[in-house]
Amino acid sequence: MTTLELFEVLWSLIEENINNRSFRKCDHPDAMKSLAISWLNGVPFHKLFDDLVNSGAKYKAGSKLWDYSVERIVDVCENGFGYEGILLLGALIELLPALQIENIDILISSLQYLQKNLRYGLPDQTSITLYELGFADRIVALELSSIFREIQPTKESLLQALKVQREEAFTILNKYPSYFSQVYENVAT
Repeated sequence: MTTLELFEVLWSLIEENINNRSFRKCDHPDAMKSLAISWLNGVPFHKLFDDLVNSGAKYKAGSKLWDYSVERIVDVCENGFGYEGILLLGALIELLPALQIENIDILISSLQYLQKNLRYGLPDQTSITLYELGFADRIVALELSSIFREIQPTKESLLQALKVQREEAFTILNKYPSYFSQVYENVAT
């Protein structure tokens, strides 16, 4: 089962347990599911915003409907999906070992991956690992991961690859605030 298939199976449970105001007040609940899938795929916030606006979804405030702002979309993704959504997945991960299910380890591992995917809004283990190493910006982690596609996405392998591919890494990092170059110096040297 792919991560997206697992997400599809769990969506109604996730949706039911997110109490984030920006999420709950959407007049088109299906738009929130589309937003979540795009978030899981690492789509940047400006594109998430464009897609939600184009879906026609509005934020309900009393008897009025308002366009979603980028701030509300960030709130849904980071607090709704990235916090409340992962709490539910964490609870499932904690409860599952008590059940007698065949291949439970595979299911738990898949849920743990989905949990990180939903937390960070990153689509693959390489970008997730880079984020966790300190490149804690979705766009930076995604772009940096593009030069490490052939590398095993473990912390050790990526740290070694960062050292070996310093020039390629800095070609990307130099486009961003110097903070990320300092992160590189702290983790890869």
